[in-house]
Amino acid sequence: MPKRVLMRGAGPTLAALGVSGVLIDPQLTLLNQATGAVIATNDNWGDTSDASAIAAATASVGAFTFPAGSKDAALLLNLSPGL
Repeated sequence: MPKRVLMRGAGPTLAALGVSGVLIDPQLTLLNQATGAVIATNDNWGDTSDASAIAAATASVGAFTFPAGSKDAALLLNLSPGL
């Protein structure tokens, strides 16, 4: 049964929270381990068509929010079980 998964790559927002040495513009890429094929990729979470769903999922798990226009990365995916 597929599971809904939120993956986040925080960078600039961590800096705003006082963390030093953060990535300025993180990117996420999820690969199929067996084939190496790209399943999904994101750079700048708010530039995606599912930005509102990512924001809702973030709130539902109690994570800190990414501001609109930030260069943080995020993916919201339905993943099937497997390797």
